[in-house]
Amino acid sequence: MLPLLAFDQFVVTPEGQKAPSLADPDFPNLGKKRYKRMAAYTKEVEALQKQLKKGETYTFAFWGVSRFLDIISWKLIGIPVVTPMDFSKFAGEPGKMRIVFYGLEPDEKEPRHLESRKTYYFRANLWSSLRRPDRTLMEALTGLTLSDSAGAQASPRRKHGISGMIQRVNTFWKVQVGDPTERFLQTAPEKAAGTWRRSIAEPTEEFVKHSIVDPWNQTVVEPFKTSIAEPTESFIKHKIAEPAENFIKNQIAEPTEQFMRDMRSSASESSCTMRSPERQ
Repeated sequence: MLPLLAFDQFVVTPEGQKAPSLADPDFPNLGKKRYKRMAAYTKEVEALQKQLKKGETYTFAFWGVSRFLDIISWKLIGIPVVTPMDFSKFAGEPGKMRIVFYGLEPDEKEPRHLESRKTYYFRANLWSSLRRPDRTLMEALTGLTLSDSAGAQASPRRKHGISGMIQRVNTFWKVQVGDPTERFLQTAPEKAAGTWRRSIAEPTEEFVKHSIVDPWNQTVVEPFKTSIAEPTESFIKHKIAEPAENFIKNQIAEPTEQFMRDMRSSASESSCTMRSPERQ
């Protein structure tokens, strides 16, 4: 769930005029953009929300995530160590991911986004032409009965384990997300910073925790700890360390110490014997 501020760009087309084509090479230069102007863009979005009206066409672009998500291949990309990774691990099989755009009826006593408060303006299921939904799901989405020949191509299921080391994931998160976010929060206006924290930083942190870190701990770290690390530690302690310690103590340290005491005692007795005639 993201607010309008999460979009990277928006274009307002007055009533009666033709909205810009998404395939227009000049599209990235149209309208208002967030890149390198977060404070001004925040004010523009707030003003837009107050001026939305019937008749105008509003075009929103959300392209900042494209460096990490290849929709055509249905893969996460651009994250060292852990990618490429099947996007189905996070969004489900192609066709089950839904993108919606809605408004909320004002209610000061109810902060939750209940269905009764929502007015949907846009709803779409998302998939790639290379990773189509299976026929059953396609029929459920379209309401059509598809033949085997005309049906959607079945989505191949590929099972990928969580790859890479959790320490490297944490390092990447700190360098690529955590530190830049912290610098932004230190320089951004208070209101923009609060919006960023609520809408992006906290949901992203929650996503990483529940979708990456927790599964990693449950499927790798904990099994490794209970099946390998703890038994290995116990084996080394009881079968190697303790016997070695006892051997060194009983067979080397204590005999050596006793030998040194005997040598000192023998030397002392010899010294007394040699001095006895002088005293007499």
